[in-house]
Amino acid sequence: MWSFNEIIDLGFLDFIKEIRDIFGYTELADHARYGQYLAGVFTMLFMAVKSYGMIVGDRQWEIMPLLRPFAIGLVIMNWGAFLALIDVPLRGVSRISEDGFRKKVEQTQTEYQLVMQLTNELGMKMINGAMEVNQNSEQQEQGVFEKLGVSLSKMASLIEGARIMVMGLLKFIPKLWMSGLCHWIYQFCFYGVMFIQQIFLVILGLLGPYAFAISILPGFSDSYIQWISRYISVSLYSLIANIIATVSMFGMNYTNRADIETLQQILGDEEHYISWLFQSDFTFTMPALTMLLGGVMMFAIPPISSWIVSTSGLGNALGNSIKAGQAMKMVAIKAVTGGVA
Repeated sequence: MWSFNEIIDLGFLDFIKEIRDIFGYTELADHARYGQYLAGVFTMLFMAVKSYGMIVGDRQWEIMPLLRPFAIGLVIMNWGAFLALIDVPLRGVSRISEDGFRKKVEQTQTEYQLVMQLTNELGMKMINGAMEVNQNSEQQEQGVFEKLGVSLSKMASLIEGARIMVMGLLKFIPKLWMSGLCHWIYQFCFYGVMFIQQIFLVILGLLGPYAFAISILPGFSDSYIQWISRYISVSLYSLIANIIATVSMFGMNYTNRADIETLQQILGDEEHYISWLFQSDFTFTMPALTMLLGGVMMFAIPPISSWIVSTSGLGNALGNSIKAGQAMKMVAIKAVTGGVA
């Protein structure tokens, strides 16, 4: 019996998505606490350098730059709430694509099981045909010993039947193996992307407090922006994977229906069956190629995600926003003080 493998095991997919829950708030709180320690040390260094410059007159007296370390410290102190705040819109968007993806999986799974059922019937038909040829051959050999002669017409029929069965098996088995191999590749790529996403999110979540803490230092002021960009980019992996899988399943649906029609004709009509044995066609081939193409496309998810959320682009945007805010602040101060700042 050929196994009824699922296109995508939704239960296993749910298990992969629960990996983040294994690393609970205890580990998160521990790393956040050490991040607070580092933030405190870096804040003292930052305040010392900035304050010294203002005291000796090398810098203008500014309040906002001195408040920046405290704002970062508040984020680290409420790290779990900060992650939840980022996750809310990202999970909402991913849930929309996941709902359509699950419906498509159920539809494709139904058609795929029918293809496997018909494939099983075709395989059993070929096996039964081979057994029948073997039994006829044994009966013919017994007749040779019993009678002292051989019927050439019967022997020719047996040889022709055996040749047909061998040709059918040589055609059927490689295609079936290729279909199974492409199916495994498709599942491996899809599950791999989801698993890597969860691992990356766990690593980013645990090490995020350190990225925010080190951003207090002037030379690493953009590290927290880089972290936010990476976190958003990785969070989009599941969204893009669901879209790619859904699109690939549209192709699977088309090829599965074509295979269902072909297999029903082969099993229902002996002439179609004999014709299929002697002709080259794309039965079992197109669904396998569709799965293979969908699996290969999974490797394009990281660059696609980086196109959507460009790290440098987000950093420049936030940096320009901060500079614009500082410029507006200086304009407001000059307007209030009459041009004396």
